[in-house]
Amino acid sequence: MANQIKYNEARIQKIIFERFGKRALVVPNLYFRNCQYESDAVVIMKSGLSYEYEIKCSRADYLNEFKKRSKIMKHRYPNKFRPNYFYFVCPTGIIRPEELTINDYGLIHIKDGFHMNTIRKAKKLHDHRLTEKEYYGLARKMMFKLFNHSDRWRIRQAQ
Repeated sequence: MANQIKYNEARIQKIIFERFGKRALVVPNLYFRNCQYESDAVVIMKSGLSYEYEIKCSRADYLNEFKKRSKIMKHRYPNKFRPNYFYFVCPTGIIRPEELTINDYGLIHIKDGFHMNTIRKAKKLHDHRLTEKEYYGLARKMMFKLFNHSDRWRIRQAQ
């Protein structure tokens, strides 16, 4: 039996970055205070279109997602960041396309360690493209997160 690849959120985020990082802004673990949730990965294209990727590494993780009703419906809330497209991303076999109860959402399977295979395309949730101001705001969030993370690392190294 061949070695089975173990996936975690960070590994799948890296796969997403490798796919889009040269042509888009890729933001991992983006927290939105006004919505009280964290996106596993957000990709903003130069066109202003945005994609959110909700990463699931286990079947239990996927099933628990539906206990968080507000998170599943977050894309319906007006006046808050909403991606144009929403995808669940998981290793092959964790989620079957017929299990997606919200028809607007897409499904991507990760296979062979790094291939992203679109099983079901997401439908466009809305037509709004991020403005330069919104794009700048997301880049600032990413910058603050990076500096906060590096500050914590430096403090740990000094101890």
